Amino acid sequence: MQKSPEAKPALLAAKNFSEEAAGAAVADWHNFVLVELNGIGTLLRFDAEDGGKRAAQISRRARAIVDTLGWDPGTSCAQAWAFAESELDEPEDAWAPHLVLSALGNDPERVRTWLGGLPPDARAFIDRTKLT
Repeated sequence: MQKSPEAKPALLAAKNFSEEAAGAAVADWHNFVLVELNGIGTLLRFDAEDGGKRAAQISRRARAIVDTLGWDPGTSCAQAWAFAESELDEPEDAWAPHLVLSALGNDPERVRTWLGGLPPDARAFIDRTKLT
């Protein structure tokens, strides 16, 4: 994932690394978290196919991650946009940035425009994979 021009390296990373390395570390960490969130979205989908018995537990995990990203919403949203606007490998890869940007973002029109440009299968995954 490339560093977004709006993203500023987190203070801890900036204290311990050069600006370039700190920016790369922040981008790498957010990429990891967004990939993990997408995995949770997939768990929700499989759980729904199995009756949704664990939906509340799985949703709590996703909310905890988004809450943690909320400690620095500006950087988290910038990184979510960088992830969302990169070439997504699978339609399901749009779920995590949508979750983060919907919860922490301040530009719902940009999110709507982005959603409108997604392939139908990506939008369908987002629509049917909701947190409880």
